[in-house]
Amino acid sequence: MFADLIQGFIKDKIKDQITKSIGIDSGKADGAITDVVDSLL
Repeated sequence: MFADLIQGFIKDKIKDQITKSIGIDSGKADGAITDVVDSLL
């Protein structure tokens, strides 16, 4: 539950920045964010 809250916040706030700076589609950015947050927690 805590991880879901963090992922939702991060996805909402920085997904667009990640897709623009790296040049990947939003689906891949979602997967990457999920993997990173899961690893950190």
